[in-house]
Amino acid sequence: PAEAYPRRPFDSGDASPQGPREALGLSKAGNQMLARVHRMRDGEVFRQTIRRGCKGVQPHLVVHLGAPTTPAEPTSVGFVVSKKVGRAHERNLVKRRLRHLMRERIPSIPDGSTVVVRALPGSVSSTSVQLAKELDLALSKASNRYQ
Repeated sequence: PAEAYPRRPFDSGDASPQGPREALGLSKAGNQMLARVHRMRDGEVFRQTIRRGCKGVQPHLVVHLGAPTTPAEPTSVGFVVSKKVGRAHERNLVKRRLRHLMRERIPSIPDGSTVVVRALPGSVSSTSVQLAKELDLALSKASNRYQ
């Protein structure tokens, strides 16, 4: 019966602490996300970048680099991770890794450019270090074709 055990085992019986708890396991070094102004949200911009942009191909990802439209605008970055990559948590893991890697590389891309990073099925098994190397190579290939 439920009334026989009013508390869980090992419960101290004290009231739960009030207020927000300290964040555990999170970085305190500041915001590690890609800034909102750099996120590509328009589907038409995605399509134009993929169709008209220069392409850099690597075993686990493809980078499409679109020409700067107006230098006054910030660089925008979009990610395509299809269901062929894996289950939802695996796709999200790949997107987080790529977002973090692109955040570090945005200053090296000309202002006003558009970049679409497409993850290929093997990307979920590769490490962040491997993805970083491939991303650098793919960006340099795409930018060499652009110039």
